[in-house]
Amino acid sequence: MLTRYLLGRVSSEEKDALEGQYLADDNQFEELVSVENDLIDSYVRGNLSPTDREAFERHFLSVPERQERLDFARALAGKLKTDAPPPAVHPVLVQPRGIGMRLAIAAACVALAAALVWIGASDIQLRRQLVQQQEEEHRLRQKIDELNARLQERIATGGQLAPLDPPGSSTISMVLAPTTRGHSQQNTVALTPTVTSVSFVLNRPIETYSSYTAILETTGGAQLQVKKNLEVAPATNGKKVAVEFLPKSLIPNDYVLKLLGTSAEGKTDELDAYSFRIVKR
Repeated sequence: MLTRYLLGRVSSEEKDALEGQYLADDNQFEELVSVENDLIDSYVRGNLSPTDREAFERHFLSVPERQERLDFARALAGKLKTDAPPPAVHPVLVQPRGIGMRLAIAAACVALAAALVWIGASDIQLRRQLVQQQEEEHRLRQKIDELNARLQERIATGGQLAPLDPPGSSTISMVLAPTTRGHSQQNTVALTPTVTSVSFVLNRPIETYSSYTAILETTGGAQLQVKKNLEVAPATNGKKVAVEFLPKSLIPNDYVLKLLGTSAEGKTDELDAYSFRIVKR
C-alpha cells in the first residue's frame, strides 16, 4: 500500500487515510521512510519496471525534498564506482583490499541510510508543523468569529453602535439598533478620507421573509436610495441583514434607514427604522 501511495496509485480517500496515519504514528512514519529509501535505491540501481519508473519520476519526485535525496543517492553511488580499486596484480594482496573495500562500502551504506532517514524525518516534521499551524489558525478564526458575534449581540440589545472592523480599516461595519420611542441616543458614523465603504448590520429575529429591502431617507422623509435583495446571514437568535453604501453618497447629515421584508407570496411589510448621523473628519 505504501509503495502504491508513493507512486500515486491510491484514491484520494486512501491518500488522506495514509497521511493521517503516518503524521500521527511514529512507527508508520518510519515504515514510510524505509519504503521511500527502497524506492530511491531501486531507481538508482535501475531495478524499477518501466511503469514504476515513470510513476516514480512523475509523482514521487514531485516533492522537492525527495529529488534532493535522489541526487544524494546518485552522487554516493557514483562515488563508490569511481573509488573501486583496480584489478589486483598479486594474489596475496587481493584479500586485504577486498576486506577494506567491503568495510568502506558498508560504512558508506550506513551513512547513506542515516542521511536518508534524517532527510525523511525533516520532511515529515515540516508536514506535521504545517498541519498543526493550519489547525491552530482554524481555531483562532473560530474564536474570533464567536467573540465578534457575542459583541454584536450585546451591543445590539443595548442600543449601542458597535464597530466590527479594526481602526484604520478602509471599510466601516456597524451594528444599528432600531429607533424606538423615547430613545434619544444618536448613532454617529465618522467618515475619514481612507474609508471606501460603509456597511450597516441590522440584527433581526427569526422571520419568514424571503428577501429584504432598505430605503435611505432624510429625517424629513425625502427618499435618497433604495437597496434591494440585501445580503442575509444567520445569527445566534435570528439573522443579520447587511446594507452597504459608498461614502460619497453619505454627506454629513441625519438619516433614517427603513427596512422592509417581502414574503415568498410577495407581500411586503415595513419592519423597523434605524437612525444615524454622518460626520466627516
